[in-house]
Amino acid sequence: MRTPQSVAQRLVGARVARARSGRSPGARSDLRRGRSELDRFNGAVATAGARAGVPTPVNAALADLASVLVADEDKRDRYRGKPDALVAHLHDRGIML
Repeated sequence: MRTPQSVAQRLVGARVARARSGRSPGARSDLRRGRSELDRFNGAVATAGARAGVPTPVNAALADLASVLVADEDKRDRYRGKPDALVAHLHDRGIML
């Protein structure tokens, strides 16, 4: 039996927040400063996958999205607090979750 997502988020979210001592996640802080390692990490996975003949569409899409978000603060608002918008972005690229 799986825990409903809303319950899991409440249970896990509070623990994660305490573990960070109330600090914002590093990726969020980096984006606010106009930089990110997410595009490089996901891009490296996509590149390695391409070399090995292993499709990595999620990593490629996330690398592209991270690059756009670093470069354009206005576009960050499109996804801020809106996980459904991120899923729609991936669906638009043929990635079904």
